[in-house]
Amino acid sequence: DVYVVKVLNSSGGGNPVFFWDDLGKAIDWCRINKSVDIISISIGDGGNYPGSEPCPDLVDQQIDNAYNAGMAVIIASGNDGYTNGISYPACSPNAISVGATTKSDAIWSLTNRGSNLDLLAPGASIASLRYDPTKTQVGCVNINGEITVCSGTSMATPHVSGVAALLLDLNSTLTPSQIESTLK
Repeated sequence: DVYVVKVLNSSGGGNPVFFWDDLGKAIDWCRINKSVDIISISIGDGGNYPGSEPCPDLVDQQIDNAYNAGMAVIIASGNDGYTNGISYPACSPNAISVGATTKSDAIWSLTNRGSNLDLLAPGASIASLRYDPTKTQVGCVNINGEITVCSGTSMATPHVSGVAALLLDLNSTLTPSQIESTLK
């Protein structure tokens, strides 16, 4: 089963006053209300951690609770081109952070990376379905009314989440740390 938990508004933004609270509630909803095995998050604060300062902890408790309940929390590292850190919440200690690679298996130039990046996955020039045929998403090229090609860590993160689901299909007893270790 796939569950979608909406955190952002229709413009793709969040109310700065409530955003982190909303994200924390969404993670808790997955843990409390459904039998969720994997939480895939493509949201970041644009910060560079630990490059410029320590990683925040705004939703760490919710990520930790999900992790301790056996859920892999897989989060995009961000697209700011940082070479010495990643954005939050990907830098959270119990998150599995994901950067993007190109089709030639090189690190995509805008991928946030550093010693705290966990995994890389295909994320450059990924064909996907368009959510709104009347709009062009930033960083994407529309092929037609149904298909768009986008690049970024938000394209790579679902690849890792899908492989994690396949691993759990083979062995449903895998813990989040075992999933991360296997993927590494």
